[in-house]
Amino acid sequence: MQNWETALEDLNRLKDVIESNNQAGTLQLLQERTWLIHWSLFVFFNHPKGRDLIIDLFLYQPQYLNAIQTTCPHILRYLTTAVITNKRRRTVLKDLVKVIQQESYTYKDPITEFLECLYVNFDFDGAQQKLRECETVLLNDFFLVACLR
Repeated sequence: MQNWETALEDLNRLKDVIESNNQAGTLQLLQERTWLIHWSLFVFFNHPKGRDLIIDLFLYQPQYLNAIQTTCPHILRYLTTAVITNKRRRTVLKDLVKVIQQESYTYKDPITEFLECLYVNFDFDGAQQKLRECETVLLNDFFLVACLR
């Protein structure tokens, strides 16, 4: 229905249900958070405030960052894109780069490597190469193709 405000409300309710489940075991909570992370991409990349919300949930809520690091490090692609394309949240780059460095042995793609080249290795030629590779990634990613505009 593409009613992203209602979808965001539903997503928040679902998150509250997951977090208030006192009877779930650690593994079950991890699985539920992992599913929520994946489902939330539909909302975050369509809601007007989605790029702020993805940063708040994925980077600054430890249980969700832990779920990403444990079960779905590929989600760093979306978090990184949200930070790069969000002019108001550039101050979070330092925190994101730290996470990318921690997870670089597990997951790398041109988007995360772009930031690593730029902010860790200070390799500007490498960053330019990764930026060209990012275009291919964006063109072929369901959620990120709209970021090319």
